[in-house]
Amino acid sequence: CAASMAPTDEKSASTPFVRLSEGGRWELQPEGVALLQQVPAPMVVVAVAGLYRTGKSFFLNSLAGHVGERSRSGFRVGSTSESCTRGIDVCVPSSASSPAGSLVLLDTEGLASMEQDESYDAQIFALSLLLSSYFVLNSMGVIDEAAIDRLYLIGELSKHICVSSSPGTGW
Repeated sequence: CAASMAPTDEKSASTPFVRLSEGGRWELQPEGVALLQQVPAPMVVVAVAGLYRTGKSFFLNSLAGHVGERSRSGFRVGSTSESCTRGIDVCVPSSASSPAGSLVLLDTEGLASMEQDESYDAQIFALSLLLSSYFVLNSMGVIDEAAIDRLYLIGELSKHICVSSSPGTGW
């Protein structure tokens, strides 16, 4: 990716979080895990998914305040048709703590790219939905039948997701 960003602040720079290994298994990346271990709990995790090259990384950078002079932090964005994000990347904006929790942003590889198949897309989609507190389906232009199908998929997946947590365990 011809990235227009060169991260300057380690904590507010994006880093790989989940990647598909050569063996076909999804693996946590050590640098992403290390970043999240530095984040105070509770965490508010926002994930964005959508078609490739539709501005997901730009949207997350704007949400994090990585614009103007701070635009060299955050997620990589490019000006070509080549995707910048592979798997799922994570970023923790340096000034994003509140009483509600620490903001954690997840940027997903774009869906329906020429480089991946529908199975890969479904796995990225499901992983981002499972890992997030808030899920954003990024859609560009008119909401068409394909966008409605993706929204339906989110609804159906969320019906089957049950999360339980014990205080103090983090799980």
